[in-house]
Amino acid sequence: MRTSISRINRLLIGCFSVLNLGLIVFMTHYAQEDRIDIYLFVIIMVNFGMITLYLFLNSKYWDEHTRLFQHFSTFIRDKKDPDKMPQDEQFTENAEFLSLFKRTYVENKLLKKDYTDFKKVFDTFIPQEIHSKIGFRWYERIVLGTAERRRLTIMFLDIMKFTTVSESIADPYRALLLLNIYFDGIGDIIYSHHGYIDKYLGDGMLVIFDDDHTDDAIHAAIEIQEFIRKFQISTIGRYIDIGIGINTWSVIMGTIGTKRRMDATVIGDVVNTASRIESLTRDNPYHIIITKDTHDAIVNRQLFSLHNLGETTLRGKNIPIELYGVDMFERVELPDGMNIK
Repeated sequence: MRTSISRINRLLIGCFSVLNLGLIVFMTHYAQEDRIDIYLFVIIMVNFGMITLYLFLNSKYWDEHTRLFQHFSTFIRDKKDPDKMPQDEQFTENAEFLSLFKRTYVENKLLKKDYTDFKKVFDTFIPQEIHSKIGFRWYERIVLGTAERRRLTIMFLDIMKFTTVSESIADPYRALLLLNIYFDGIGDIIYSHHGYIDKYLGDGMLVIFDDDHTDDAIHAAIEIQEFIRKFQISTIGRYIDIGIGINTWSVIMGTIGTKRRMDATVIGDVVNTASRIESLTRDNPYHIIITKDTHDAIVNRQLFSLHNLGETTLRGKNIPIELYGVDMFERVELPDGMNIK
């Protein structure tokens, strides 16, 4: 049975006060003068004994308290199981303190798990690359309207005629599964080339590459086309194509939406242009089309088979824009000693 040090101390202080008060009254009214020395000696011994008992009991409490703190420090440092903590505390206060610590520790572990799970879900919907580039370090500090202007390479890709193909598949689950299989393979290619997916647009994607990874964007586009050619027959028994439009220029990266529903994305004319040149791939022998700005941003142009398509006026634009087609499956011979990583 545990002992309450607070109750013991109150009892000792009460007894100490009553006993000394009684001895004072006795000494004042009833004590014999020739025995005063004896009475004083008795009073001193009684007080000494009570103080010794007080210090003895409290020292056991303090030792136990110190041991618990040392155990807590080791426990937190080594991240031990809370069930392995001591269970035999003699004093109620330490037992309550231990119980509170265990409950707080377990709740904190659950909160950390919840936060980790939330972080994983959050990063699934909003790429960590985006919210970190616009200055966010903690999720709770994300606010509407934060923005930053950056020079990026924007890729729009769309699976041509996938809507017609999916409608021919009787099972809607299978159609969605097929799309996710493609997206999974395409996503691996994009992230392996230092890109990140901003959002999914039905059966298409908006993909972002930093300005110094424009070459990677072209490599990724070619590998995506190769991926589609290798796997489309085995999955749906027919050919499908992917159209890819790539543009490079300054964009606004930030949060848009409302207080109830916001998104982190990129906006600007460069994004619209990438989307419009992607739509040109449907009637063009080249299913990867890039703008002159992207062409000029490529560091190792000799690694790609690029073809000038001349100038084209895009829908909604009055100024002609120069475009280049990229051969999807043609490999350019590399100079000796040069490797693509």
